[in-house]
Amino acid sequence: MVIGMFNKTLSIEEEEWLIHCSLKMPRHSASDLLFDHVNCDWRDIFSKIRIPTLVIGAEGSQVPWKSQRWIHEQIPGSEFVLFKESDIVKHFIFYENPEKFNKIIMSFLS
Repeated sequence: MVIGMFNKTLSIEEEEWLIHCSLKMPRHSASDLLFDHVNCDWRDIFSKIRIPTLVIGAEGSQVPWKSQRWIHEQIPGSEFVLFKESDIVKHFIFYENPEKFNKIIMSFLS
């Protein structure tokens, strides 16, 4: 599941490292988190957020980027950044395009 969230071709070493990192979380906790993530409806919460918020989407992600834009539109004063297909990212943008991701994060934090 995790490997399918990458756009770039990963080396065997990268795949093994990512799987190793994923397995650090106890399986029952990972299962609970995933179940909660896909079954909870958070739509009524977003409009209540009152702190600076950065919402990031990617055209290639399994999470539809339009849903991320919608979240941004619900959070007053939030910022939205969309990674395009040309950025060659899917879901793990911090890993696949760390230069652009870090630049966006640093700009938001400053």
